[in-house]
Amino acid sequence: MSLYSLQIEKHCLSGLLKNPDIFSDIDAFVTENDFYNKTHCTIFCVLRSLIISNEKFDHVVLAQKISNLGVRFYEEVDIFHYIDDLNFNQISRDTAIKSFRELNKLKVKRELCENLDKAKKFIYSKSKTEVIYK
Repeated sequence: MSLYSLQIEKHCLSGLLKNPDIFSDIDAFVTENDFYNKTHCTIFCVLRSLIISNEKFDHVVLAQKISNLGVRFYEEVDIFHYIDDLNFNQISRDTAIKSFRELNKLKVKRELCENLDKAKKFIYSKSKTEVIYK
């Protein structure tokens, strides 16, 4: 079971790029922390900023804004090409919202696994002879 999906992240970004009006539908439950991929996180943050500030934008403006930030991506992504590919995807408004819901579910699963790992470390860090009763 994977705790992230680059495909779902791309669907979300493509959907938001093509349908910025969905932002009001997803704003209550989606943050940049939902994105596992750092490039996708950056794209979402800039998109969100453009939408909140009510700026007119397209895929070229988005790529230019990200490029102007001077961000270096681990994957050495050509951000102009990458955003162009996202813009090329055909995704409906409804599918985009569904993708954001799936994205959020994956983040919750990652958080649950992290908490379980912390709990296991805590339990195993106790002395073997120590028993905890309540």
